[in-house]
Amino acid sequence: MQNRKGFPEKLHSVREVVEEVLKASTLRIGEEEVTVGIEAIGRIASRDVKARIDIPSFDRTLLDGYAARSEDIVYASPESPVSLRLVPKNLGKIGPGECIELNTGEPVPLGADVLVPYEYTSRHGGIVYVYRSFPSGYGVGLRGEDVQRGEIIIHKGERIRPWHMALVSSQGIPSIHVYKKIRAAVFSTGEEILEPGEPYVEGKLYDSTRRLVLAQLHEMGLDVTDAGLLGDDEDEIYSKFKELLENYDIVFSIGGTSMGRRDYTVKALKRLKPDPFYHGFAIKPGRPGAIGVVNGKIVMALSGFPVAALAELELVFKPIIERLYGTRLGYPRVKAKLVKRIPSQPGILELYRVRVWVEDDNYLVEPLRLTGSGVLSTLIRGNGLLRIPEDSTGYEVGDEVWVEILDPQKITGS
Repeated sequence: MQNRKGFPEKLHSVREVVEEVLKASTLRIGEEEVTVGIEAIGRIASRDVKARIDIPSFDRTLLDGYAARSEDIVYASPESPVSLRLVPKNLGKIGPGECIELNTGEPVPLGADVLVPYEYTSRHGGIVYVYRSFPSGYGVGLRGEDVQRGEIIIHKGERIRPWHMALVSSQGIPSIHVYKKIRAAVFSTGEEILEPGEPYVEGKLYDSTRRLVLAQLHEMGLDVTDAGLLGDDEDEIYSKFKELLENYDIVFSIGGTSMGRRDYTVKALKRLKPDPFYHGFAIKPGRPGAIGVVNGKIVMALSGFPVAALAELELVFKPIIERLYGTRLGYPRVKAKLVKRIPSQPGILELYRVRVWVEDDNYLVEPLRLTGSGVLSTLIRGNGLLRIPEDSTGYEVGDEVWVEILDPQKITGS
């Protein structure tokens, strides 16, 4: 059945789709060991990584000056300086009334618990005069203060970032275990579609959605392949699905998901006998999308409209991939006040493109467009996404909502 807009009559909740697809899928993600370096960046850790050594590995100085005992300088002042006897550094220890000259980063000698900066001292021969008192621990970095041996420095399921590489390298760890990348393929359908670089033909469209999907899947951490463009031919689409399922874990098609006369993708997908199979998501935009499991592998038919395809990836596919990887792939969030009312249809999970900015130290947010699955410019002019849950009837002006930030550089100022 279909409604007059060409959408499937029955819309399936995201929760139902995600749970049943995961239950039927036999996709299991293995792991591999990668060298600590560029190839590890962006990968997802498959095991906890623990510190092997304390950092710092010894009590060290944080300043240039003199290591001393805090109890010896407790009454030091400009009017009544305390005198300390300078002893050689190679002794490695001090006693009452003694000090050792040290540079930043050097080990603190036994008996010392404070580092007196040069600017509060003067030196005359072998005597150092201290003109100010400092508490115990001043200017001293304690062993294990930064990282302690045995501490988890990368958690399983965490995406590897550049600072992780610095921390792991500081432990002398040469390699780490990460999940293997899921292999995916993406192809488009449609006689009206042109590839970028081809001469423009009136009435046709350049294929922007496939590039968006390829890039989005790459950002999610998949090893994604561009499988090209097909015409509106059910047999050709069916053959392409079968071919790609031989070599890839997940296959995505773009276009032909509505119920029109030339929408062949879902028909071709049904011929693969997917189980389970869902056509029609309770989301907006992106309702005509479809997903199924074929021989344990996931097949997903996305809308040809770029914003609808993005919503299908964000709202339906991302929860699946997060569960498979055991991690969260979402964007950073902020709480912002709405400047425009947003209505919502109960029972539908909605994704709005929004603009977020700062005014008087408050985050403000407005929807850029309430409709228009093919309006790409809203993704460029905006910098955030707002999800409205199924049980909501919308938000009023002044309501505070959580917004996912796509581009933090665009939130400073109005």
